[in-house]
Amino acid sequence: MGSETVTVKIKNFGELPVSDPFQVGYSINNGSTYTYATINPTINSEDEYTYSFTTLANLSQPGLKQLKFKTVLPGDEDVSNDTYSTTLFVYPTLNYAYQNSFESSNGYWNPSGANSTWAWGLPAATLINTASDGTKAWVTNLKGYHAQSEVSYLESPCFNFSSSSEYVMFSFDYFINAENLVDGFRLEYSINGGTNWNPVPAHASQSQNWCSTPVSSLGGSNGWTSTSAGYITAKT
Repeated sequence: MGSETVTVKIKNFGELPVSDPFQVGYSINNGSTYTYATINPTINSEDEYTYSFTTLANLSQPGLKQLKFKTVLPGDEDVSNDTYSTTLFVYPTLNYAYQNSFESSNGYWNPSGANSTWAWGLPAATLINTASDGTKAWVTNLKGYHAQSEVSYLESPCFNFSSSSEYVMFSFDYFINAENLVDGFRLEYSINGGTNWNPVPAHASQSQNWCSTPVSSLGGSNGWTSTSAGYITAKT
């Protein structure tokens, strides 16, 4: 991402139409600074109006953005619904080849999902208490077990493989402590910006320790499960 257009949808919750000019603003730093525009539409009661700012948002720096949007209408009797907050994660695009042990940073990998316990730092659980390389890693709960009914994700940056003239291999180290055949994880990929995801299949001759066990929490698809004796390198 670089300079991006910001578009907002404004709804009039009042009983009367809004026809006087008012300000609308957006912030990408949790409200520390705002970019404002003065607009003058007529918005009837319960109607919505869509506006695109002419001043672009600078999203060139990857990472989590705390977004806020607000309206400033003179004489507004209810300002409790004038602000809306959300988050946006900006993923960097990285070229082939890529390697990261997460020792100096989280690498702009982004956790999400239901009851997610993914965290980057120093593993300190009873079983998983080391990293495979150095001292830091991404772990579901650095100090214990993952949450009950957790369905979480750890999403990588975007990768550009167009410069590669050879077979691109994916390799990673994992340490798992999960209920055998019930809980587990798998690796997925997307080629359309995350709209659709598919499991990464094992290469016919280039794979090592790739998942081949059906896991119920993964809908019966193959994944890594059970408890390992330490870190294992998987690649395909």
